[in-house]
Amino acid sequence: MRNIRVYFDFVCPYCYTAWAHFGQLRRDGIALDIDWYGWEIHPDWRDRPARRAFFTPAQEEEFAALGKPSGVNATDLRYTASSYDALRLLCAAREQDLSDEWVARVFKGAYREQQPMNDPDVLRAWADVIGLVGADDILTTAKYADVIAAHDAHCMDIALEYVPTVEEDGRILLSGVLTYQDLYRALI
Repeated sequence: MRNIRVYFDFVCPYCYTAWAHFGQLRRDGIALDIDWYGWEIHPDWRDRPARRAFFTPAQEEEFAALGKPSGVNATDLRYTASSYDALRLLCAAREQDLSDEWVARVFKGAYREQQPMNDPDVLRAWADVIGLVGADDILTTAKYADVIAAHDAHCMDIALEYVPTVEEDGRILLSGVLTYQDLYRALI
């Protein structure tokens, strides 16, 4: 079993693609225990409404090729929205041993179902689907804000520049745009 930490943000389409690649690696027989370490890369989006995301033809081609091995395309119509509350709910999911389920629910909801990840009602519904307890309390308070701030400080301390980034035993294995082949070679 490989124990890795993945620095990521839900708003990052490269992270969505990497998430799908990790799922494919698991289906291909690579045992992975993933610590999903949320880093809010756009704190400036917290107070703005969700917006539809559009891509150039070149970006569409790039994302389609990048996600092909795992059957995803990050150019599916989606919203760019603050990930702050989704990341705070990830803290609760971690405590309830539901990290993988929460990460999957948010990525599927945001990229496949085209729902805004900063809508409290959407987040509550997603939490209900996976059995995450306490979502309403988190969404109506500042619970886990200190954890998000600590994650940001840690990422600054280690000079993290890109998500997704994969770390094992305190050593960065890969950083930035990750292809399925890159991940496979690094983790076999």
